[in-house]
Order: sequence, then C-alpha cells, then structure tokens
Amino acid sequence: SPSGSVSNIGTVAFKTSQSDIVVNDTNGLSDLFYYDGTNIQRINLTPAGNEVSDASPVPVISGDGSRIVFSSYSSELVNNDNNETGDLFSYDTASGQLTVVTVNNSNETANASSTQPSLSLDGSRLAFVTYASDLNAEPVSQLHPEIFVYRFQQQQFKKVTETAFNPHTIIAAVYGGYISSDQQTVLYHTKSYNLTADPVEADTSHLYRLDRSDNSHHLLALKASASDISANGRYVVVNSDYFQPGGLIDLGGNHVFLYDRLNDVFTQIDEGYSGRVNDDGVVVFYTRKDIAANDSNGEYDVYLYDPVSQVISLISEGLDGMAAGGDFPDIGGQ
Repeated sequence: SPSGSVSNIGTVAFKTSQSDIVVNDTNGLSDLFYYDGTNIQRINLTPAGNEVSDASPVPVISGDGSRIVFSSYSSELVNNDNNETGDLFSYDTASGQLTVVTVNNSNETANASSTQPSLSLDGSRLAFVTYASDLNAEPVSQLHPEIFVYRFQQQQFKKVTETAFNPHTIIAAVYGGYISSDQQTVLYHTKSYNLTADPVEADTSHLYRLDRSDNSHHLLALKASASDISANGRYVVVNSDYFQPGGLIDLGGNHVFLYDRLNDVFTQIDEGYSGRVNDDGVVVFYTRKDIAANDSNGEYDVYLYDPVSQVISLISEGLDGMAAGGDFPDIGGQ
C-alpha cells in the first residue's frame, strides 16, 4: 500500500496491489479500499459489483469520513462515462454509492482529464486540477490545467484561477488545489505570472493563495509549492529548494517549511517531502535524511514536527527501537 488518506474519525481510504484483502480480486492491478474502523471493502467496482481493468491513483477522504474522491481513467465505474480520459469519482461512505463528479450540464463526462482532488472537512466541496473546458461556461486555458471547486449539494463548478490582468486566461499550468475546511482558502502553484501584479522570476513555479471571500489571489512563497493546508486554514506546509521567505538561498534539495498564516511566520523544518499538517500546526513528513540518532538505515522514514517544542521525532520506529522505513504519511485534522 503506497499511500492513503485518513479522516478525523480514524477511517481510511487507500490503494494497494495486494490481492488477498477481499475475495475475487484477480485483476492484478492497484485497487482502492475503504476501512471503516472494522471492515475493509473495495470501492472501485462497476455498477454490477465487478472489478475494473484500470488502476486508480491514491484516493482522498474528507475529514468527517463521509466522502472519498479519486481520479480514474476507467470507463467501467459508471454507466455514462464515455470520454476516454481521467475523471473524478465520489464514493459516499454511508450509502456505498459511487458517482462521477466531472460531468457537464449536458450530463456528459468532461472533455479532458481531472486530477489532484482535495476535499473540505465536511466533504461538501472539492478542489481539483483539470484540463476540461466544458465543466461550465467560464473561459479556460486551452493549453494548461486550471483549478476548479465543486459544490456537491448544488452540483456546481466554479473556476478559481482567475487572472489579474491580460491575457485573461492562465499562461502556464496550475497545480495543487489544496482547500481549507472553511472553504475560503485554496493553495496552488504555477509559473503563470498574470494571477497577481507581483514581480516574480519568469519560468519558475511560485506558491499562491486564493481568498474565496473576494476571489483575490496572493503570492505566498517564491520558488515553492504546497502539500497541505490545515483544516482551519491557519497552517500551510510549504515545499521548496530555497530558504523561505524570499526564495534567495539555494538549500540544495527539497525542504519542508511550516507557514503560520496568523503570525506570517515561516519555520524551516528539515529536508523532506509530502508534509501534512493538522489544526495545531503538527507536521508529519517523510525524508531519506537520517535525522534521529536511531535512524541509520539510509531509507525513507516518517517524522513528526511539534511546533510547540520544535522537536522532530521519528515515527517509523521498529520494535527494536531503530528506524524501520516509511513514506507518504497523513495526519488527522485535530
């Protein structure tokens, strides 16, 4: 199981190529599973309950555990999927119902792929990256992916990567799409320089914040990206090869930073990847660097950073007290 997503109530969505978790798993592919605290069930099945012939990327689960979203190129998951490209699918954990999200007003699956889903805490909104141009009537780039937000109750799409000045569509790809649980903040990174009036280095990806209260865009960090935002929207995990803020000093490799939006403070944690953060600013990440004294395996391990004590602790510790290896961690919102 390469990675998964955990809710605040301890339920888990994950993918694995292991074939003996459920019966009749014979497709030889990575499938998606849901653990409700007691049982494990496969969720990427056809309407008739059969297994599919395409693998799916890692799923995400909402903080309250009510919804799982994943992307898939499979046309077998629902009956009206005929676009032969990647779509986003929603699994209701209470009813077990699987539906396709990326459908236009003509009830047709979108005309291009959608990926990188990020759910709000209550599962009512979804942020994602898409190449599709027919989700609604808003103008989109024909060359680069953009970020949309989907409201499940209203079944409504809204493009959030509005440009600040001409040209009025983005001029480079946009990635990320991490959304806070109050649904007011979206993080993304892009080389497109026309989303704000800030002077930025050309042909370099920078981290931006969208304030959905007024749909304004703000430059957050230079030469950087994000891997998570806390449910309350206060803390952001920033990834960069350069010291933050400013992005002027080359650190020689990707480092994990914690950004406190309330106090406008960056904290450099250490070398690492895929940081996740909760409402208290506690960060989990993985790194090949042997940070702890009992980490000498030279492999990826999982660490936790406590912003109060400013201590970095080894999480992937074996029964012998030594580092046992691990990667792609997740953490609940509280």
